[in-house]
Amino acid sequence: MSNNLKKIEKFINDMYSQNDSVIPIMIGGDHFCSFPVIKAVGDHFRKKNNMGVLIFDAHLDLYQKWDKGVYSHATISHRVFDLDYIDNEKLLIAGSRDIDIPELEIADQENIVHLDSYLLSE
Repeated sequence: MSNNLKKIEKFINDMYSQNDSVIPIMIGGDHFCSFPVIKAVGDHFRKKNNMGVLIFDAHLDLYQKWDKGVYSHATISHRVFDLDYIDNEKLLIAGSRDIDIPELEIADQENIVHLDSYLLSE
């Protein structure tokens, strides 16, 4: 993981060490920056086994690799799904409007629920 992603995860972990009930919110940046936040929150709540992830995105971002790397804007949902405390019942991707066939195949194989953007407007 890049140094910046490690810094984000450390920042969230430091927040939890000061206040155990904090709920972090992250705004801005490449949307892969959300991964270390999700990971740190998940690691914190792992014992309670009650964490789910709702991703609002126009793409599924379920690629295993993108542009020779596993940490990319096109792999965020896959990295979240790879976390051992997130399964297909705890991950929902909402707002997709542009889905590539390889991502759709992964979503179908893993039974990952995704709501297309046109369904959200109905």
